[in-house]
Amino acid sequence: MLKTDTVKTVADVLYEKKLMLIQVKVLSRL
Repeated sequence: MLKTDTVKTVADVLYEKKLMLIQVKVLSRL
């Protein structure tokens, strides 16, 4: 369970980073 939780957390962090990068790109375009 710890392994799956860790993978889930890492995936969530990477997903959040992707969203942040997308937001920055959109804001920079504006």
